[in-house]
Amino acid sequence: MPRIDLKASLITEQGHICAYCEQRVIDSDSHIEHLVPQSKCKDASGQYPSSKVFDYNNLVCSCVGINKKGEPKRCGHKKREWYDFDLFISPLDPNCEKRFTYYANGEIAPANSKDKAAKETIERLGLNIPYMKAKRSEAIAACIKEPPAPSDFALDKNGQYMPFYTTIRELFS
Repeated sequence: MPRIDLKASLITEQGHICAYCEQRVIDSDSHIEHLVPQSKCKDASGQYPSSKVFDYNNLVCSCVGINKKGEPKRCGHKKREWYDFDLFISPLDPNCEKRFTYYANGEIAPANSKDKAAKETIERLGLNIPYMKAKRSEAIAACIKEPPAPSDFALDKNGQYMPFYTTIRELFS
């Protein structure tokens, strides 16, 4: 039960969107993701120190992001055990959104062309694979057809963000 409650808490806290790609997440199509993977949390004896493995600030909820062949294509499953302190931009970083630029064609790019971490994070999470660009583009097209009011960028009455919240906010506010 604690794992179920933890996942529910993460999903609610994130406004029901994936911490990485911002697609809608539901319990059956998501998982608890360690920002710093468990394999990187081992102490000198090879044991997992509970202080990091169970640190709530090291956990987010991510969409499953697996294709029909069962291959990880995006988000936490694509990231797998990769973690580089200098090259990973955590979605919990207060400046995270400022590190990226969002385009109307659904693409995400580093806000600064010299930002290696932004480029690596986009690549490692698969944020610009054709599927993701198409999904973002669809959300953008819907907002062009019916522009959201600035107040619609906040959590709705159900406590949920619109999918691709950051992209939509950046392009329409």
